[in-house]
Amino acid sequence: MSFASEMKKNLCRIKSESLECQKAELSAIVRTNGQIHILGGNKTNLSIKSENAAIARLIFTLVKKCFNVNVEIQTKKNFRKNKKNIYLISINNSTKILGDLHILTNAKGFYQITNTINSNLVESVDAKKAYLRGIFLGGGSVNNPKKEYHLELNVHNEIFGESIINLLNEFELKSKMISRKRNFVIYMKEGDHIVTFLNVIGAHKSLFEFENARTLKQVRNNVNRLVNCETANLTKTVNAAYRQVEAIENIMSKKGLDYLDTELQELALLRLANQECSLVELVKLYNGDISKSSVNYKLKKIEKISEKINKGE
Repeated sequence: MSFASEMKKNLCRIKSESLECQKAELSAIVRTNGQIHILGGNKTNLSIKSENAAIARLIFTLVKKCFNVNVEIQTKKNFRKNKKNIYLISINNSTKILGDLHILTNAKGFYQITNTINSNLVESVDAKKAYLRGIFLGGGSVNNPKKEYHLELNVHNEIFGESIINLLNEFELKSKMISRKRNFVIYMKEGDHIVTFLNVIGAHKSLFEFENARTLKQVRNNVNRLVNCETANLTKTVNAAYRQVEAIENIMSKKGLDYLDTELQELALLRLANQECSLVELVKLYNGDISKSSVNYKLKKIEKISEKINKGE
């Protein structure tokens, strides 16, 4: 089971105690995953599809609790996609239910679908959280944090998508929206924002797993950064030592070490005898009180002398 599927399964176990929260969650699921069949005479039938058995059971439970009406559930095999079962929840004569869920509004005797979230549906903070939970259950997905940080909420209408973004903003959750085929996708890529979202909708078990994966990834990145830094420093040290030894050998072959003053001769011999040593190690081997910067300066001076000899100066 994927990270997102396991998360949705756990979210379905959350029992909203208040009728307000139950209606908010159900309304959001219908908004993202429901189909309204208009029959004429202001009569409608509602159907909701899901490949997740836990979500299908949740929808059945919420409808029974909120409206106490008959609900039909059919199971079909999906032969085209992934051969998973498809659960079809059907509610006949659903106009009043859709009105109570603030999905349909009556305008001059005719019902029409609303494109925004009715404020009466999400008056309390808990109802807002329940609504966002329903949006995720109906049309959400989240990547396994071991791979990358990415959470999506799929909606069918741009205006409705903007309403979702405004609701997310109330919890200081920054998100963006793009169009994808015929739908619109609200997404988050920041790990901190995804963690906050999981906390808001009550996905505490998944939040814990997400944070564990994120911490492990940060530790690995820090270790890799340190290893890369040490490797770079080692490479730099080896290259510098190679240039210094090459310069000293060039002076020896063309002029002899007597060409250098006493201090530089001493350092040149020390470098030749300890070609693998770093500057810090050379300082420790050097006779007398001398700093790392002084040793580095003298070695660079030897390199410049070698360059001048090559140029015939």
